[in-house]
Amino acid sequence: MQKCDPESVLLVACGNTLRSDDGAGPVLGDRLVRRFGPGLGCLKVHQLTPELSLDLLGESVKDVVFLDVHQQGSKGYCTSVEILPVHPAAPGDLTGHHLSPSGLLAFARLFQQDLPKGWLLTVPGWSFEFGEQLSPGARDSLKRAEDCFYLWLQSRIDL
Repeated sequence: MQKCDPESVLLVACGNTLRSDDGAGPVLGDRLVRRFGPGLGCLKVHQLTPELSLDLLGESVKDVVFLDVHQQGSKGYCTSVEILPVHPAAPGDLTGHHLSPSGLLAFARLFQQDLPKGWLLTVPGWSFEFGEQLSPGARDSLKRAEDCFYLWLQSRIDL
């Protein structure tokens, strides 16, 4: 595997910080930049939109890590934090002006064939009510997400 420089990683932190746990992505983005340094690029967005595809195409961007929250089922059965590869896939319907990470990569491919590697780091969320506070479960998950990112980054670069 080719090693990369931390500055070649772009974080795309998705979520609305005014909707409780939905803001976990941007909060995680801030925490990762504080922990690993300002060379780690971070875009904080409410949703993935087609125009973001241009930000993925910078010469220095080798890996794009999407940070997002996944909603728990009614019984809260899934509390995993994981980072998984994301591959370009048909963007689907653009009438809502919202894309998935795979759709955004596919949209970026319209402009450039050589894309950065895509990754999705998700944390579980329980509360999506109006408010700026994360639930206790989401707060606990952020530490696990930081550790998960650290292990991933360590496998990609020489720290």
